[in-house]
Amino acid sequence: MNAATNADSAQPPCNRQPPPPRRSLVILAGIAAAFLLLRVPLMYRQYGGIDEEWYAVPGWTVAQEGIPRIPYTPSRQANWIYYRADEALFALPPGYFYWQAPFFLLLPAGYGTARLASGVAGLIAVWLVYCLGRAFYRDEAAGLWGAGLYSLSRTFYFPAQTARPDMLCGALGLAAVLAMWRWQIGGRWRYLVTAGILLGLAALTHPFAAALAVQLGVWALIAGRGFRGRLGAVAILIVCTLGVLALWLPLIFAYPDAFQGQFFTNVLDRSGPGVLQRFVFPWSSLASQAAVIVERAMPLQAGLMFFGLVGATLIDLRRRQRGPIVALALTWSGIYTLATFAGVHPGKGYWCYPAALMFLCVGRTITVVSRREMMSLRRPLWQAGIGLLAALAMIPGSGLRTWAAHVRNWSDIRYNSPRFVETMLRDLPHDARLTVDRAYVFDIYLAGRPTILALSEPLFFEGADFPYDYLIVGPFGLEIDTAEKLGGEFLRAYGTRADFFACYAEIYTPAPRTKARDSTAAGLLPSSRAAAASHRRQQALR
Repeated sequence: MNAATNADSAQPPCNRQPPPPRRSLVILAGIAAAFLLLRVPLMYRQYGGIDEEWYAVPGWTVAQEGIPRIPYTPSRQANWIYYRADEALFALPPGYFYWQAPFFLLLPAGYGTARLASGVAGLIAVWLVYCLGRAFYRDEAAGLWGAGLYSLSRTFYFPAQTARPDMLCGALGLAAVLAMWRWQIGGRWRYLVTAGILLGLAALTHPFAAALAVQLGVWALIAGRGFRGRLGAVAILIVCTLGVLALWLPLIFAYPDAFQGQFFTNVLDRSGPGVLQRFVFPWSSLASQAAVIVERAMPLQAGLMFFGLVGATLIDLRRRQRGPIVALALTWSGIYTLATFAGVHPGKGYWCYPAALMFLCVGRTITVVSRREMMSLRRPLWQAGIGLLAALAMIPGSGLRTWAAHVRNWSDIRYNSPRFVETMLRDLPHDARLTVDRAYVFDIYLAGRPTILALSEPLFFEGADFPYDYLIVGPFGLEIDTAEKLGGEFLRAYGTRADFFACYAEIYTPAPRTKARDSTAAGLLPSSRAAAASHRRQQALR
């Protein structure tokens, strides 16, 4: 009997596993240390990125007042994504923002602390990948390979260092999968209840948990014992999930118009045709999401992920052992369900969940090949090629150049966004009305300045409705001509525009035609609406 079969049969048929060996814990600690060293400094030094203008500040408002909201986007365009988001945010479920809140209570407020919440969720996800490797394959090496490669991948490190809920939802999904596996092999209902609660928390974090719900529901139907046992298992999952989701209802009932305007527009309307239609005819969804995953992972890493998945499929379909077959079923179905649920939605962070399972398959393939257990893969050339590909695939787009640039320029304020913002604000009157690009809007709002988001994009926010004294435009705003859209006249610049890794901003004042614009919209500024909004929130939640 070969080594893998010995390894697979060594574990007793119960849901208890021996504790991780010390060597594995040391390796995992090294993975965590590498992540903290490479990623956390950049979390606190880089300016705001994609979607962080929307999803960094709500955790801070939860820490301050208990309600997630975006105070610098007082939008009143019905059926826009952030309609009344200054009162309460419903564009996504609030679980991630309540996860962020303790970080804001313990650490200085800013983009860095908002991102750190995702980073901690990412480290939990890496640990869970290792645990799933031990659970499905009964193999330390497969779990360590999968966790290590996943921690270096672009599908992991982008959501793990971005103030968005994707990483937390993915980690909760992996935890729910582990709980379901323990229920299947041990038959204890407490694990099924745990899976249902984790699924509910994932759904309370991001709608892409719907793909996970389909997986776990089908799993419960297949793995349940007898007709009643299967229906009972599904019922437990549903009840536990809905019970957790019900925690959102008081906030929804307090702001029904904001919920309908935001959630329906952002989640349901942007994913294309109906979900059932996409499940039956998934081709456009699969093509769209294939482009998304290749763009996010880059071709080399995406190729490694699919190579590992195909390799594990070829290996484990021949052996037909329960754990590896479950892992394959979860990985393939995770790709299919996530692609069909996402449809044509351009979001990339969702793939942190199926990518974790795909890298687990990469780990499985590497360990089997390295042990020379497959007749067709015994040649050393295959082993060296696979190992080299896995190593090289992690380097492009890994962020090492960005990290090196910040280390070389550690004391330069252009490489430290909070200090860069302080420099700009020293040159602006304290009571000036500021319309600010997403790169710096959260930090400037935290500084106590009257702040509006500098954005003029249909469906999102119309900053032109609000007069300003100074317009601050960062790299993103320069790409989309924010100054022209908001009627700005160039005043001065900070930083070096040609330096891709450093902060850069341009300051504008209103052009003459902008100054002549009717200023009645000023009544919608947060400073003039704060008392009324606070009163409404208190009344609604009593």
